[in-house]
Amino acid sequence: MSFTLAPVLALGSVAVGAICGAAVLIVMLLWIRFKPPIIATGEIAPVMRRGVRWWLTLTTFSVLIALAWVLLRSPINLPRTGIYRFVPLALGLIPLLVVNPLYLWRTLWLRQALRKSAGRLCTHCAYDVSTLAPRGTCPECGNAYDIHQDRPLWGTFLKSVEPAQSTSSTTPPSTPPTRPPS
Repeated sequence: MSFTLAPVLALGSVAVGAICGAAVLIVMLLWIRFKPPIIATGEIAPVMRRGVRWWLTLTTFSVLIALAWVLLRSPINLPRTGIYRFVPLALGLIPLLVVNPLYLWRTLWLRQALRKSAGRLCTHCAYDVSTLAPRGTCPECGNAYDIHQDRPLWGTFLKSVEPAQSTSSTTPPSTPPTRPPS
């Protein structure tokens, strides 16, 4: 039994558009569900910078290669028939179907840790410092931390993660209103 590409090559532009639309919808739903930090919203914690740099680099690289393929296929005589006509589409879908879900998956642990610690993590290693003093040295990585100074660095994540309710509250529990005696 031999495999042929005839069914793939027979896809019309409507089918390719439907596939692309479905891929975009899936990724949009993933982003809505996981609410990852967006770089444009502010400064991010150092522990996040490597992941964001990786995500941006791979996304930009694959989009640039797809654009280069489209723009340079006539001048350097790249094939336009057969499976080659889908190369720009495939390169353009790599960030959508591979890079973005990987980024969301790689930062899932950080969102869970941030929710569990109510936003009190070391910005360099994401160690939970909620049981330690508000200012000190992280026992995991040895870097200094200050909960109040580091809070803006977690701002992008804190907007997307609702911290868990802490068990120790500084405000007394509210009592129900009583009716005045008549």
